[in-house]
Formats: sequence, C-alpha cells, structure tokens
Amino acid sequence: MICAECAEEVEDGLRPCPACAGEPLLVGRFRIDAIEQVDALGTTYRATRVGDGDATPVWLRELPFRRGPGDPGSALDVEATRLAKLQHAGLPTWLEHFVRREGRTGALWLVQAHVAGIPLARLVRERSFSESEVLARLEQLAELLAYLHGQSPPVVHGAITPSNVVEQAGSGRLILIGFNAIGTDREINPSTGSGVQTVARALASMAPEQFFGRADPASDVWGLGLIAVVLLTGATPLELRNPDHQLIWRDRVKVDESLADLLDTMLDRDGVGRPSAIGLYKRISAMRLASRSTIRIPRDELIRGRDRPPAVAGTIGERRPGSVDPPDPVRPDPAAGEPVRASRPTRSARRSESGDDVPVMRPADLSRELSLAQQANEQRIGRTRRRLSAARLAIVLAVALATAAVVWLSLL
Repeated sequence: MICAECAEEVEDGLRPCPACAGEPLLVGRFRIDAIEQVDALGTTYRATRVGDGDATPVWLRELPFRRGPGDPGSALDVEATRLAKLQHAGLPTWLEHFVRREGRTGALWLVQAHVAGIPLARLVRERSFSESEVLARLEQLAELLAYLHGQSPPVVHGAITPSNVVEQAGSGRLILIGFNAIGTDREINPSTGSGVQTVARALASMAPEQFFGRADPASDVWGLGLIAVVLLTGATPLELRNPDHQLIWRDRVKVDESLADLLDTMLDRDGVGRPSAIGLYKRISAMRLASRSTIRIPRDELIRGRDRPPAVAGTIGERRPGSVDPPDPVRPDPAAGEPVRASRPTRSARRSESGDDVPVMRPADLSRELSLAQQANEQRIGRTRRRLSAARLAIVLAVALATAAVVWLSLL
C-alpha cells in the first residue's frame, strides 16, 4: 500500500509507516492501494475502506491546494457537497468527502464506490474501435454531460480523459471518475504532480483554455472529442499534440466526413464553436440512427472529375456475383376471369430476405446521397456558367477591338 503521509510504499497492515513514522492509513480508515490516474488538477487512487470488520473498494480523489488568503478549501467543500447530490447511472456511488489541512497546504478528498472495469486509456491499447463503437460511447458520455451541465449552476468535470472513463465489466456502461469540484465562477490553479512526463501527459489532456486556469462546460466537450480521437487512432493525447498544442489526428485515421467534422467542432481551439452537451447528444443520436453498413463514398471522390451527378441508385449496394434477380410477379389474367386488383407492397416486402445481397438504404442515407448529387450538379452548372461568361466576355472584347480598329482606320 501507499503511505498517506509520505507516499512511500509500505507493507499492508504495517503501522506506523517505517519511512515517516506516521499513520499510513488516510484518516485512519482508507488504505491507498495504487495510483489510478494523475491529471492536471489532482490524483485518483484505488483504495480500500477498512474497519468495522469489512473492506470496501473505493476510488479516492485528491485535489490539493495551497493555503493562504482566500483559502479555497471551503469553496471546494461546497462544490463537493453539490457533487454528493448527483445521481446518474454513469457516476459511481458517492460515499463521502473531507478536507485535510496541514501547514501551507491542504487537499479535498472525494470518496466514491469502486466499479470493476477497465479505463478507456488501457482498453485502447488492447483493441481497436470502429466508428460505430466510438459513436455509441460518445452518446453515453454526451448524455451524462447533458445531465451535469444541466444542473444549476452547471457541474463541470474539468478532466475528461480516456483514463477517467471506466468501461464497466459485463454491462459495457461507461463510468466517469476523477471529478475536480470546479465551479464555473472560480478558477483553480492546476497541480500537475511531479516529473516531466507526468506534467506533459497531464497538459496534453487539457483543453486549451485550461492552460490559463479556466474550465467551463465547453472544456468537457473538448474532453469528449479527445476521447473519440484517442479511440479512433489508438494514439495517446501526448502523441497527438503538435508544438502549438493542437490535436493532429486526421492523418492517422480515415473516418466518415460527418464524424470528422463533428470532432473538429468539438476540438475547436477557441471553444466558441463547440456544441453544448445536449446539442452534441442530439447530433450523435441522429448520426447513429442514420448509420449504414455500406461504405460511404468520400465527397471529393464523388465530385472530382465528373461532369454530371452520379447515379444515386449505384450507391445503394452491389449484388453479389452469381445472384439471381427475383422473378417478376405473375399478374392475373382478365381474360381468364381472374379479378385484377391493385396490389400494395407490405412492410415486409420492402426488405430483402438477404441483407448481405442488397443493403437497404435508409431514407436519411438516400437524402444525403441526393444532397451530394445535387451539390455535384450545382457545381457542374456553376462551371458551365463560368465558361459561358468567359466566352461572352471574349466576344464583347473582340467586337470592341474590331470597332476601335474600324474607327481608327476611318480617321486616317
């Protein structure tokens, strides 16, 4: 375990700490087992609450601060009290919180019930994620953010990273840990721990405005964008950063253009263009409903080098080699006395028995393809109009030059 006083590793049950002679258990009842995550504002630990004959696994969140005029400990305690009232399936059960002060320093400690699972930062090293899987996780987290930001005043997490999102074992539900008790009306100077690599990793996961000690709901939206590009690329936030502290990810993975545009909006450097959490949730839900199994043709390939819009029917799907078209339905013969009735296709008749042979295009997909075709047609018409305008201008200039030549000759 880790001594709560000196942070040295000591044997379980050994009291006092042989390194500092202090009490190794935090406030005498929490055994710190391991460091789970260090970010810009604090540290998350895996720990065990001992005493009363039982041992309960918990998450401990340490938010250090410096004491002095305007001691932030009281304000942090108020924010923690607000966090204790939150109830959502994406949040671990709240147990308690307390403030410890010693000398010039202090820390707010948040205690939440531990949930068995794997952080996304670890999971992305073990497997790859498809676009649909990323969208499903973004939808969960966006709904949770909409709940947090919908509080009055909004609750800002402030450190949404792949390490602070745990995928629960069995259910696949995402659990958000590592809260920072940040009020939107207050700034907190980051405490990045020790070591150059620790500081670099913490800063790489921060929204641009957090470099200046500010955090607001838009910072959480940026954090969701960070999680998405990490899952899609398999790279760490530190690997994705360029010298200007921008996330460079498009050259690492090719995704649907609508998803790429959404991620660029979420990662907007200034923060003004980022969507709200509820707006983000609605956009992701619409994208998931409109998702299709066929491969989408990129817009630049759809338009490049074509003088006329592509055939929309060709984007629906391709029939497998050797497949046979269904026979035409047998129509009743009026001469044979069979009544002729106008048949209406049933709902089941609209779907192919073999979805692999002919993928069925949803109305939303068809609408997008028609929109792309219309854009291509408009570009073709625009090019034709520009050529005609250039031709008219050339004719007018030629006539003007000819007229000027005739007048000049007549004056000689």
